[in-house]
Amino acid sequence: MPGEPLLLQKFKVSRARNRGAILRLVRCKLDLHNPPHNEVFDELGSLHIGGACTRCDDGDYRVVCYIGDIWDFPDGISQQGNSTTVHNQAMSEVVNNYMKNVLHSPE
Repeated sequence: MPGEPLLLQKFKVSRARNRGAILRLVRCKLDLHNPPHNEVFDELGSLHIGGACTRCDDGDYRVVCYIGDIWDFPDGISQQGNSTTVHNQAMSEVVNNYMKNVLHSPE
Protein backbone atom coordinates (compact mmCIF):
# COMPACT_ATOMS: atom_id res chain seq x y z
CA MET A 1 0.00 0.00 0.00
CA PRO A 2 1.11 3.62 -0.46
CA GLY A 3 2.70 5.88 2.11
CA GLU A 4 4.66 4.56 5.04
CA PRO A 5 4.75 0.76 5.46
CA LEU A 6 1.43 -0.53 6.79
CA LEU A 7 2.95 -2.02 9.96
CA LEU A 8 4.54 1.35 10.76
CA GLN A 9 1.21 3.11 10.17
CA LYS A 10 -0.55 0.66 12.51
CA PHE A 11 2.16 1.13 15.15
CA LYS A 12 1.95 4.93 15.01
CA VAL A 13 -1.86 4.93 15.15
CA SER A 14 -1.84 2.45 18.05
CA ARG A 15 0.76 4.50 19.92
CA ALA A 16 -1.26 7.71 19.42
CA ARG A 17 -4.48 5.97 20.49
CA ASN A 18 -2.97 4.58 23.71
CA ARG A 19 -1.33 7.75 25.07
CA GLY A 20 -2.41 8.50 28.62
CA ALA A 21 -3.65 11.84 29.94
CA ILE A 22 -0.34 12.74 31.62
CA LEU A 23 1.67 11.98 28.48
CA ARG A 24 -0.78 14.08 26.45
CA LEU A 25 -0.25 16.99 28.86
CA VAL A 26 3.54 16.62 28.66
CA ARG A 27 3.45 16.46 24.86
CA CYS A 28 1.42 19.71 24.73
CA LYS A 29 3.85 21.43 27.13
CA LEU A 30 6.76 20.32 24.88
CA ASP A 31 4.88 21.68 21.82
CA LEU A 32 4.59 18.20 20.29
CA HIS A 33 0.81 18.08 20.79
CA ASN A 34 -1.59 15.20 20.18
CA PRO A 35 -3.01 14.89 16.68
CA PRO A 36 -6.09 12.67 16.35
CA HIS A 37 -5.49 9.04 15.38
CA ASN A 38 -8.77 8.63 13.47
CA GLU A 39 -8.93 11.63 11.14
CA VAL A 40 -7.39 12.29 7.75
CA PHE A 41 -6.27 15.60 6.28
CA ASP A 42 -4.96 16.57 2.87
CA GLU A 43 -1.89 18.73 2.38
CA LEU A 44 -1.09 19.56 -1.25
CA GLY A 45 -2.37 16.18 -2.43
CA SER A 46 -0.72 14.14 0.34
CA LEU A 47 -3.03 12.34 2.75
CA HIS A 48 -2.05 12.10 6.41
CA ILE A 49 -3.64 10.66 9.54
CA GLY A 50 -3.68 13.45 12.12
CA GLY A 51 -4.89 16.99 12.45
CA ALA A 52 -5.13 19.69 15.11
CA CYS A 53 -4.31 18.80 18.73
CA THR A 54 -7.11 16.95 20.53
CA ARG A 55 -6.13 18.33 23.96
CA CYS A 56 -5.60 22.05 23.48
CA ASP A 57 -6.69 24.78 21.08
CA ASP A 58 -3.65 24.38 18.85
CA GLY A 59 -4.55 25.26 15.27
CA ASP A 60 -1.58 23.62 13.57
CA TYR A 61 -2.10 20.31 11.83
CA ARG A 62 0.32 17.57 12.84
CA VAL A 63 0.93 14.19 11.28
CA VAL A 64 0.54 10.83 12.98
CA CYS A 65 1.48 9.02 9.77
CA TYR A 66 1.57 9.52 6.02
CA ILE A 67 -0.85 7.23 4.17
CA GLY A 68 -0.15 8.28 0.58
CA ASP A 69 -1.11 10.71 -2.14
CA ILE A 70 -4.55 11.16 -3.62
CA TRP A 71 -3.21 9.30 -6.67
CA ASP A 72 -2.72 6.22 -4.48
CA PHE A 73 -6.51 6.03 -4.04
CA PRO A 74 -7.73 5.88 -7.67
CA ASP A 75 -11.34 5.06 -6.75
CA GLY A 76 -11.76 8.67 -5.56
CA ILE A 77 -10.42 10.21 -8.77
CA SER A 78 -11.79 10.47 -12.28
CA GLN A 79 -9.80 11.45 -15.36
CA GLN A 80 -11.24 12.56 -18.67
CA GLY A 81 -8.67 13.70 -21.18
CA ASN A 82 -6.49 16.35 -19.58
CA SER A 83 -8.95 16.93 -16.74
CA THR A 84 -8.57 15.25 -13.34
CA THR A 85 -11.24 15.52 -10.68
CA VAL A 86 -11.12 14.41 -7.05
CA HIS A 87 -14.61 13.59 -5.84
CA ASN A 88 -14.96 14.46 -2.16
CA GLN A 89 -17.61 11.83 -1.41
CA ALA A 90 -15.84 9.03 -3.30
CA MET A 91 -12.44 9.94 -1.80
CA SER A 92 -14.00 10.07 1.68
CA GLU A 93 -15.41 6.55 1.25
CA VAL A 94 -12.10 5.17 -0.04
CA VAL A 95 -10.09 6.78 2.77
CA ASN A 96 -12.63 5.70 5.41
CA ASN A 97 -12.33 2.10 4.23
CA TYR A 98 -8.55 2.41 4.39
CA MET A 99 -8.77 3.88 7.90
CA LYS A 100 -10.92 0.96 9.05
CA ASN A 101 -8.16 -1.34 7.82
CA VAL A 102 -5.46 0.59 9.70
CA LEU A 103 -7.47 1.04 12.90
CA HIS A 104 -9.13 -2.33 13.24
CA SER A 105 -6.93 -4.98 11.67
CA PRO A 106 -4.60 -6.93 13.95
CA GLU A 107 -0.96 -5.87 13.99
